[in-house]
Amino acid sequence: MIEERIKELKEAAETLEVLSQDEEARELYEARQKAIHDQVSNLEEARREAKEKGREEGREEGIEIGQGLGMAALIEIQLTNKFKSIPKEYIKKLKEQSDDKLKIIGTKIFEMEEIEELEEYLD
Repeated sequence: MIEERIKELKEAAETLEVLSQDEEARELYEARQKAIHDQVSNLEEARREAKEKGREEGREEGIEIGQGLGMAALIEIQLTNKFKSIPKEYIKKLKEQSDDKLKIIGTKIFEMEEIEELEEYLD
């Protein structure tokens, strides 16, 4: 990238030397060079902003996934404490549930008499 910029600047300097003979041509050239520079700067800024936005979205998604897995793990612990053992298929299904579904299950644990009652809340 730096090498490209150096090459561009050398070309610009050579062109400027030729154009310096004609004031109007030089002014047009300088305006064009400024427009090109501005466009490159705008593109670099847009790229930086898009990259930052992507990072932020990735962080948020990671947090959501982590929270969901944490909630599933907590419910697994609560169910184990209450029922002493949980079938593996229930554990697997718990990890696949949405946050909203896990919240419902978390509140219904205290009403359950048998582990099989969990099935009515699993997708």
